[in-house]
Amino acid sequence: MINWHYFPETKSPEEKVKKVLNVFLKKEKDFVSKTTIIKELGKELQKLGFDFGSNKKQSVPILYGEKGKILRSIETDILNIKDKIYLHITDDDILESRELYKLIFDCSILQVGTLILVVKNKDKYENLIDFISEVLSRETTIWIYVKEILIIGF
Repeated sequence: MINWHYFPETKSPEEKVKKVLNVFLKKEKDFVSKTTIIKELGKELQKLGFDFGSNKKQSVPILYGEKGKILRSIETDILNIKDKIYLHITDDDILESRELYKLIFDCSILQVGTLILVVKNKDKYENLIDFISEVLSRETTIWIYVKEILIIGF
């Protein structure tokens, strides 16, 4: 069974987020890995404007120097530049505040307002909701960088 939780909790998900969520809900399946998610949902996610090419992380340049030379890039999972959505398939590291803040910072640099975290374990899903709730209660400045967060767990 697929579960989901949306932040901020004071509003419902925007239409673009609902479309992504519906792709997962239509399959209503436990996915084993990122590769499985891409194999099962890839075509539907691409129709919504997501770019992921292969199952490898993609490098997105964020800082350019003289003559357009790339000085810094961010490694991303699945990105929809048009709708400004960053879909990240999480692992244990996300529960460290450093990793979550890095993801949020990456969203701000990429000018992506929506962060979707996909969690492959029910306990991790519940822990992530608790963790983000706690972080948001302390760090209200996060909403300057990210406008909405959706957590999808299975």
